[in-house]
Amino acid sequence: MTVVVPALLAQTVDELAAQEARIQAFATRVHVDIMDGQFAPTVSVPPTDITWPEAWEVDMHVMYGQPASQIKNLIDTQPSLVIIHAEAEGNLLECVQTLQKAGIKAGIALQRSTVPTDVADLINVVDHVLIFSGNLGQY
Repeated sequence: MTVVVPALLAQTVDELAAQEARIQAFATRVHVDIMDGQFAPTVSVPPTDITWPEAWEVDMHVMYGQPASQIKNLIDTQPSLVIIHAEAEGNLLECVQTLQKAGIKAGIALQRSTVPTDVADLINVVDHVLIFSGNLGQY
């Protein structure tokens, strides 16, 4: 079965709520972008302020330079999948393993400049790979 997964990108809780309301009638799975304003030039709603309808499956795309700083918040939020960038700083393997131990699928996003063989150690342990061809923080 094909599933359409709308992407949500919001700078405020009200903007996120409006986006959720527009798609709630047909969405069962969503992709929520969160950004720190450093790794990606845009700042979004922090994971601690994000809520969604109980029936939704939520993927969170973390565009943070230091994703480890948000792992506890992400685990507390309980999305189905958390995608971090291979280009981020810190111990990304530890981030992935911590998410997976918490019962959350972990993914890795690769920007255009990242060669998959350079991050094969991460690709081999994650549940999802996102080939990111866009501009960080923008639709």
